[in-house]
Amino acid sequence: KSGANGGRMVFKNGSSIQVATSFRSGTVQRLHISEHGKICAKYPHKAKEVKTGTLNAIHQNAICFIESTAEGVGGDFYTMCMRAMEQAKSGVELSREDYQFHFFAWWQDPKYRSKVPMNGLIVPKVMAEYFAGVEKSMSCQLDDEQKQW
Repeated sequence: KSGANGGRMVFKNGSSIQVATSFRSGTVQRLHISEHGKICAKYPHKAKEVKTGTLNAIHQNAICFIESTAEGVGGDFYTMCMRAMEQAKSGVELSREDYQFHFFAWWQDPKYRSKVPMNGLIVPKVMAEYFAGVEKSMSCQLDDEQKQW
């Protein structure tokens, strides 16, 4: 069955997969929350439901992926990210219940490139400042095809 807020598939072996905008009760064994930063920033009541309902429905040995663009400073996603980064830096061994922070920048993906025009790369001042900031803060070197993209 399916609907505007998701659906459920049940397999012959009795297992199932469900897609929904929120879960409450039950036992979630695999969870993917997409754009949680945006939810926290634009829909705080939905973010609260995720925190009090969905995240509390996770099984002890579940796998949970929460991905998003940060959408600024503040909100539950920001707090979760900061806590995960601080724990990683502390050197304390993380438990299965601790979130692990992973950051994947656009410039790390080899597909994010465009051919530079014959007349060369033209970079507006604001973009030159952005690229310089990325290179400095991330200790990387962007090439012209990445900048063109």
